[in-house]
Amino acid sequence: SRDGAQDKDTIDVLFGLTQIINRRTIMQLNYGMSVSDGYLNDPYKLVSVVNNQGTVQDTLFESRPDSRTKHNVYWQTKYAMDSGVVDLSYRFATDDWDIQSHTLESRLRYNLSDNSYIQPHLRYYQQSAAEFYQPFLLSDQPLPTYASADYRLGDMDAYTVGLKYGQKLDNGDAWAVRVEYYQQNPKNAGFAEPGQLAELDLYPSIKALIVQFNYQF
Repeated sequence: SRDGAQDKDTIDVLFGLTQIINRRTIMQLNYGMSVSDGYLNDPYKLVSVVNNQGTVQDTLFESRPDSRTKHNVYWQTKYAMDSGVVDLSYRFATDDWDIQSHTLESRLRYNLSDNSYIQPHLRYYQQSAAEFYQPFLLSDQPLPTYASADYRLGDMDAYTVGLKYGQKLDNGDAWAVRVEYYQQNPKNAGFAEPGQLAELDLYPSIKALIVQFNYQF
């Protein structure tokens, strides 16, 4: 059955170092740790129990461990060119649920004139699945202590491609428009799909187009 309201405690710690390398380059290095204890389930996430034909026999609420410790290291470098700024960053994260992730991101702000610029944006993300992630459970096997079919805990990669254009007006106001395409690709983390499930797309991609307009005055 679904658990009622439960408590969760989280402690976050962040250590950072910023260093000016030269008159054009600045570098940042951060280490972060997060410790959570208590109710870590998503009460709206379910796991299907299927037979060897892939037919659903039961539906259970997910069960996650009641503690989680996460570590991450973040590196960023900004380089000022005569015509703009290059921004590169990388983040590595790991936790005791066996999730590891890598994030690469880059931005290039290029000045078209004294009052306008364009800024391409690229981001790539990849993560491995949690040790208890299962897209489904099999009815002829004992129920595990922990199980979640939440795709956010599964094996996946994602990327973002975008472009921003900005302009400063004569009266001091400024405006910018940003267009980005995002795609997330969940993957099979090695699970054999019984029966009719083999004919279904259990890991559909998520796609989004983002358009944003800003005006500052």
